[in-house]
Amino acid sequence: MSLANKIKLFNILDTKELDAIFLFSPIYLKYFLNFSGDNGLLFLNGQDSLFATDSRYTLQAEKENIDNVIEMKNHLSIVREIIDKYKIKKIGFDGGNVFYSFIFKIINNTDASWVDISNELSKIRAIKNSEEIDYIKQSVSIQEKGLSNIIEQGVYGLSENFFSVQLECELKRLGAEELSFPIIAAVDEDAALPHAIPNNKKIILKDSVLLVDWGVKFNGYCSDQTVTLDFNKKNIDFNKIYDIVKEAQKLAMDFIKPGVKASDLDSIARDYIESFGYGDYFGHSLGHGVGLEIHEYPFISPFSDSIIEENMVFTVEPGIYIPGKYGVRLEDMVLVKKNGIERLTTIDK
Repeated sequence: MSLANKIKLFNILDTKELDAIFLFSPIYLKYFLNFSGDNGLLFLNGQDSLFATDSRYTLQAEKENIDNVIEMKNHLSIVREIIDKYKIKKIGFDGGNVFYSFIFKIINNTDASWVDISNELSKIRAIKNSEEIDYIKQSVSIQEKGLSNIIEQGVYGLSENFFSVQLECELKRLGAEELSFPIIAAVDEDAALPHAIPNNKKIILKDSVLLVDWGVKFNGYCSDQTVTLDFNKKNIDFNKIYDIVKEAQKLAMDFIKPGVKASDLDSIARDYIESFGYGDYFGHSLGHGVGLEIHEYPFISPFSDSIIEENMVFTVEPGIYIPGKYGVRLEDMVLVKKNGIERLTTIDK
């Protein structure tokens, strides 16, 4: 583990008055150790740290330059062994990223006090370093080139399902590790469903509205973007709604800077949409953080207590969804800078 990552965890040890930290989630094993497997345990106290994993991953962990790798049979036995060895009384753990049944079994079979430090951990991950930002930018580059290539090949007559399959294949051909989430490709009235599931509905170029929400992972880091394509440019009602959503997004993005409340960002876009009578048709939050997870801190919502900080990466994605007709969502990812933002997604909305 790097010194910088140790310092981050040492700070939590001190502020929460912990004897040790145990991290179980693959997300945090990737973040702190760059471990690419899906089963392990990171232990750290004031003096020592070690990484335990099963026999499938011990050699892999060593090849990934992880120090102090030991083989474990199961989590409970190794946790008990460590607790006894170091006389640990108070432990911090990543409760928000592990199954309740898993951690419940460990907590109830050990003689120690367990403290959920999910909030502290998520705030650490919200501030991206230069390497993380580069991975996200590469993810975005693959994402955008993939969609552009598919559109250039022509989508007339494709079903939502087939369009999604074609796009996924193109994204992986360009170097995506995997999708950030299942692709949303929604035509016309399906686009009024914010999380529509692709089906066999066809794209008819002369008439269709096509909403595409897609993203990929590069070295574990996600991208996320939504475009709404209008193939019938004479649809006056649609154009009106599109322009409202676009301006709501612009107003919010122009307001972003360090020190701003996330809830205020949401209000700016939401109030603008409500001023045109479409408030009831914008039901989701304005945005969310993006990194090793597709939805992570900060959450840009009316109920958020987050304060925007430099080097946060999150989405800005207002929408209006008219049941039985169509939906419009415009989503971009932004990087917070000292005096504003860098827009990471570059497709012209």
